[in-house]
Amino acid sequence: MEAMTTLKHHDPSAKLPLGLALLVICLLTPATKALTFDEMSSDDAAKLLKSHEMFAAIQTIKLNTGTIQAKSSDVEHYQPQYTAFKSMGLIDLASITIESPDKDPKKTIEGTRVSLTEKGLKESTAWKKEKENEWTITIAERQLVEVIKIHKDGEGQIHGIEFSWTWAPNKIGEGLKFSYPAERAYAKLERQGKDWRIVSIRVLG
Repeated sequence: MEAMTTLKHHDPSAKLPLGLALLVICLLTPATKALTFDEMSSDDAAKLLKSHEMFAAIQTIKLNTGTIQAKSSDVEHYQPQYTAFKSMGLIDLASITIESPDKDPKKTIEGTRVSLTEKGLKESTAWKKEKENEWTITIAERQLVEVIKIHKDGEGQIHGIEFSWTWAPNKIGEGLKFSYPAERAYAKLERQGKDWRIVSIRVLG
């Protein structure tokens, strides 16, 4: 009887050591670049912006009491903040006569005496007294209005925040009736470990 011969087909990689086989597989697998994208919510952006020194800024106004060498009508016309403080019940304006140092009646002029009312004295405990008869009063604080857009580059990496802000008046600021339109700005960012850091902030037109 003729002997039958069985032919076996062997996989060439079957005899390769395991490590070398894996290397071959890796070399045959097309390399792909892993893409990572930065993520930041509007709430996170707002929190970062508010932590910047820009939002620690305040707006103030000076108030001087005592004698002003001008008629009451001129004081109220040329320095309207005194009219506002008077309408808020914080000061009194009284017309006075100011004599010249040599007592010459021809050199006598009209003046105005500015004094704090009882309400003004109470409110002044929250003001900064610079010197006798002079206070610096906070009237507004910077306030974030809106996170407009979180800017990313073509690879999905965050590089800045566009936002709007305004001055938020307090009670005295409201009484002064100043107008504060919203303004736009851009905060440039950079990575600092796992966190973000504001590098600079510039005004947008």
